[in-house]
Amino acid sequence: MKLTEYDSYKLLSKYNIRTPKHFLAKDLISAHKFAKKIKYPVVMKLMSKDILHKTDANCVVLNVGGCKTLEKEYNNIISNANKFWLKEKKKGKLKIDGILIEETVSGVEVIIGGKKDAQFGKVIMVGLGGIFVEILNDVSFRLVPLGRKDVEEMINELKSKKILENYRNIKTNKEKLIQLILNASRMFEAENILEFDMNPVFVNQQHAIVCDARIIESV
Repeated sequence: MKLTEYDSYKLLSKYNIRTPKHFLAKDLISAHKFAKKIKYPVVMKLMSKDILHKTDANCVVLNVGGCKTLEKEYNNIISNANKFWLKEKKKGKLKIDGILIEETVSGVEVIIGGKKDAQFGKVIMVGLGGIFVEILNDVSFRLVPLGRKDVEEMINELKSKKILENYRNIKTNKEKLIQLILNASRMFEAENILEFDMNPVFVNQQHAIVCDARIIESV
């Protein structure tokens, strides 16, 4: 069973894995209310079990800076979702849970993933996100469960590890990242998860925060 990002966030919170401030808006009025509460600029994302790959449908908008832009993008997301649904020639009516209104977070991008392998069991992967994971394939793997030493070794194996060590005044909280990875290991070990992907995880001077998550559970 594939979870939406909103439902994935709920599971992450159970294991003290930090996510951005967020609310699921069911209509434009609540979207305005939540954005005002979170404070602009905000991120807007379609939440639908029918369209889990939101960017493919052009249903993610970053840096929404005010009420007028929010209203325009809210309508655009709904329109784009319906167009994508028709283009893919899906049967039935598209079911939309709402629009996720989320605070904007910045920092060094990290990717954390996990997969249940038929031969080895549950494996966790950690890497630097953005261009590093795409171009350098800069990742490290370990079997679950992870201890602190395992996590430290994983980070040390990364070619771009210096970026997590305040390189050229790029401030990151490495300890928060270590705790997040340990919590992800606990979650993966305890839950019936086949696969998960946290990307990006933003690591800055104060926090390590999961800003997108995809989880597939066994039925």
